[in-house]
Amino acid sequence: GLGATLLRALHLRLFEQDTPARTGRLDVGRIDTFIDRHLARPIGVQELARVACMSTSHFHAEFKRVAGMTPHQYLLQARLKRASMLLRDSSLPVLQVAEDCGFSSQSALTTAMSRHLGMTPRRLRTARLAQA
Repeated sequence: GLGATLLRALHLRLFEQDTPARTGRLDVGRIDTFIDRHLARPIGVQELARVACMSTSHFHAEFKRVAGMTPHQYLLQARLKRASMLLRDSSLPVLQVAEDCGFSSQSALTTAMSRHLGMTPRRLRTARLAQA
């Protein structure tokens, strides 16, 4: 893991202009792009730290300072946002939405939505259909 982080940082330093290592800042846009591209699979803080060219502990602290939440909370928020959009704007089965958004199961999506958004996937979809 450390070797991969060092190689990635070296590559970015040599071939890209505005790297986090050069600016000393966390590039949240780069993190967002990475999350959007890989949302369907598990994403760990170590992997996000590599994308940011930072150590895991420095990334975690800097991310929390900049974003106002932990990387895990931010990732969950991105997953819930995408799931809500898919439930509102598509007719995909809830299980497919859960998988496409990186939840381990339909139950995990339902639990997260209930806890953080106050409604189930079914209720969100029903509300959309009632508005149409």
